[in-house]
Amino acid sequence: MKSLPLCGRGTAERWKRFQSSYQHLSLAKKYSIGFLLPKGIEKKGIEKGLDKGRKQGQEAEKLASARRMIAKGKFTAEDISESVDLPLERIQEHMKAQTA
Repeated sequence: MKSLPLCGRGTAERWKRFQSSYQHLSLAKKYSIGFLLPKGIEKKGIEKGLDKGRKQGQEAEKLASARRMIAKGKFTAEDISESVDLPLERIQEHMKAQTA
């Protein structure tokens, strides 16, 4: 079996490409891969996004509960406001919108 020579045509270029890709991988290990932000900053951003998503989900659920209570027609605006922890004005707006 014939062994391949260690140097030859294109070897230097392949070596440069290997070095640049290795440097990129070492940067990716040091920093997070996403936007090359330090890990602590990315983690804070993810936590902020998750908190924002949770708040939006809770707000959406409160509105959905209020709409269901309004649709039943058995509750006053004040009762609904207390039950779902939304401002009275917002409940009244939704009541007007559903009756219109």
